[in-house]
Amino acid sequence: MSVAKSNNRSLLYSHSSIFFICFFISSFSVTFSYGAPRVLPAPFSAEIHLSNSTAPSPEAASTKLILAAKRTHRRCPADGFNYYDGGWNVSDSHYLYSVAFSAAPPLLAGIIWFILFGLWLLGMIIRFCCCCCCSCCRPRRQRNIDHNRTAYTITFSLLLLFTLACIVGGIVAYVGEEKLERSVVKVTLYVLDQADVAFGNLRNLINNLLAAKKIGVDQLGLPAEVQSQIDQIGGKINYYADKLHTVSKHSTVDIWMFMRPIRRTLISVAIGLLALILLGFFIAAFGLKFLIYCLVIIGWIVVTAAFILTAMFLLIHNVVADSCVALDDWLQNPMADSAIENIIPRLDNETSQKIYSTTRKVTYGVVNVINSDIINVTNVNMPPSAGPLYYNQSGPLMPLLCNPLHPDLSDRKCLPGEVTFDDASQVWSNFVCQVSDKGICTTPGRLTPNGYNQLLVTTNISQVLYEEGPFLMSLVDSTFVINLFQSLMDNNCPGLSNYSKMTYAGLLAASILLLLSVVAWIVHGEYARQRRLAT
Repeated sequence: MSVAKSNNRSLLYSHSSIFFICFFISSFSVTFSYGAPRVLPAPFSAEIHLSNSTAPSPEAASTKLILAAKRTHRRCPADGFNYYDGGWNVSDSHYLYSVAFSAAPPLLAGIIWFILFGLWLLGMIIRFCCCCCCSCCRPRRQRNIDHNRTAYTITFSLLLLFTLACIVGGIVAYVGEEKLERSVVKVTLYVLDQADVAFGNLRNLINNLLAAKKIGVDQLGLPAEVQSQIDQIGGKINYYADKLHTVSKHSTVDIWMFMRPIRRTLISVAIGLLALILLGFFIAAFGLKFLIYCLVIIGWIVVTAAFILTAMFLLIHNVVADSCVALDDWLQNPMADSAIENIIPRLDNETSQKIYSTTRKVTYGVVNVINSDIINVTNVNMPPSAGPLYYNQSGPLMPLLCNPLHPDLSDRKCLPGEVTFDDASQVWSNFVCQVSDKGICTTPGRLTPNGYNQLLVTTNISQVLYEEGPFLMSLVDSTFVINLFQSLMDNNCPGLSNYSKMTYAGLLAASILLLLSVVAWIVHGEYARQRRLAT
């Protein structure tokens, strides 16, 4: 057998790998179509760019709002690969199937790579074994290899380029994922904080309503009708508060249970990829054929894992981008019925109005109880025969507490001489007398220390209920949820979308470049081995 034939047979293994990689990369441009024909963008680009969602028409405002309708228009494998038109809705299985299917290209690429390159490796191993068996009995001839310097230089340059680019892609993916995780932490902490604020306000509200129901100042209390309304709305407030707290906690736990394993996997793949690409570069440069094929087998598996991880981050990016577009759509028409209500607890308008009006009735009633006591007991010089109402009250008359509401529950301005919630404790303290062991004033004054404390407790209840008014109104008109979503849209959505895209792009680049590097190891390793044997 001539030297030229020997060299040609030796290079056949490496050249066949070039044919394989060309075939594999060409598979990225193949587009499968189901249902009605449609113009598709370039591979992998369909779900990377945020689509500009359109505002719902006035005619659709009264019907169910379809969120992110344009962006979520994808094929659903669970519906015969027809297009899904239900918009963003995490409780709809067809949406989940369609968004999962949008991440299929990298997964499909990984499967194709695993099968085809695995078959190629198997064929090379069988061929190598057959060649060894056929040539083991023949005497070895001394080889005089004519080294091709041009091919060596080109393959080495490509190997170096693929190696450096793969390292850069891995770094980009790692940095993007780290920033993505920080953004997720920021979002979850913000949402939890807002949920805790709402939960605390609602708990504070129900506690003060129950306390107002039980108040009694000198045998004066709220009307029975108002007490009955407190009982009616108490259960609804408790239910809403508990549901809000539960949803926020469970959502946070679900997010972390999903993100933590992915982060660990990404770190493992990134470290393995970096070590493998560097080790493969040096081994291929020295032409160590056996070690090269060992690394090729490892690289075959790592490339598959990298493509699978790429698909997972493409899925994350698509879900994040869908959610941000859905938030934008909802903010344009927050009062419309939409899929948001399936995951965010929200009081219906009738219940919200009832809670708001009852709270204002209680505020008005508690202040009336306080002022009735001041007018009929505290500012009256009772005779000793008045029994419990007599404690020798005397001196200047005590001012009334300003009622911030009219009987029709509209806002009311304070009259001259009335004290506000903030000034009441300081002003009324000047009317406290000193008492004997029997609780009778021994100095001029309109209030005993116990009566003063009781009055302050009741005043604080009415003040808290009144100050909860803006918060309750924010629940009634959805201002609280609107502000929450607007903050997420302005401060978090851009970062989440960009960082998830950055991670996906880095992983995709690293996967393809590692794939090319594996092939370059085989090709350049053969040239390097020939050069080493020629010296």
